[in-house]
Amino acid sequence: MIVKTNVFKKSKKEGKATVLRGLLELFVMNECRDWTTTKNVLDKIKEETSGNWTPNLAAFYSTFRKFEKKGLTTARLSTVEGKKIIEYKLTSKGENELADRKEILKEGIRKNAFVMMRITSYILCNSNEKRKKMIEGIKKTLGEAYE
Repeated sequence: MIVKTNVFKKSKKEGKATVLRGLLELFVMNECRDWTTTKNVLDKIKEETSGNWTPNLAAFYSTFRKFEKKGLTTARLSTVEGKKIIEYKLTSKGENELADRKEILKEGIRKNAFVMMRITSYILCNSNEKRKKMIEGIKKTLGEAYE
């Protein structure tokens, strides 16, 4: 069952920061499916974005605290090479929340992909033939039957 919640945090400021905060939360939850550290999650973000996105560190660390307070993650103290570290893992509540948010994200991507496909093909293609080819290629890639 999908809970009707927004994937992204609602704030007075709409835009890039809100979207990235929502993606940050999803990324953190996704990485916490197994025990991990904040350093590992940051390293993975940098790897996956080829270093093009470093989240605001205050928002990043507060995400872990917020998830723990809400019961979405649990934390444990470990020792690695003589250093004490905190590791995080999703709880069953967190796993359910992640699954719900992923479904909402997929639906949002489907809707936005359709709009982006149509607008981009209109702007980039100077003939209907090229536009049709571009749209068909995107439809094939997405695996969806867009009208």
